[in-house]
Amino acid sequence: MKDIGTGGFDGFYFDDDRTQEVCYYNGGHGEPLDQENHTSILAFILDGDRSYPPNLLTIEQVSAKFKLISRMAPYLAPLLLLLALCIVFLWIWWILQGFAWDSLAFWLKLIISVAIVYFAYAIAKTG
Repeated sequence: MKDIGTGGFDGFYFDDDRTQEVCYYNGGHGEPLDQENHTSILAFILDGDRSYPPNLLTIEQVSAKFKLISRMAPYLAPLLLLLALCIVFLWIWWILQGFAWDSLAFWLKLIISVAIVYFAYAIAKTG
């Protein structure tokens, strides 16, 4: 096994009686830890009880588009990182093009860039 892969969406395929597929949680990555799921998680940890929490999805209900994107992530991530680095490089080049401390154009570019980064950060934090 090289990585964790898409087991949360596609299940785990091992020839081992100890492995049993239970469910898929409807929601984000932290959905299994939601308050309504604590009872079934604790029952499994303490007693080995494999009761099912409410609002479960079957493998057929998981979006095919989401499974495809999940499978492509290891290949897309490096490309997106390279694209982001190219954009940052071009952005810095745009700011420093014709660099002069007394140039109004330089200071406007720098102020606009700082404002864009600040607003992107503010939006990311509010989520």
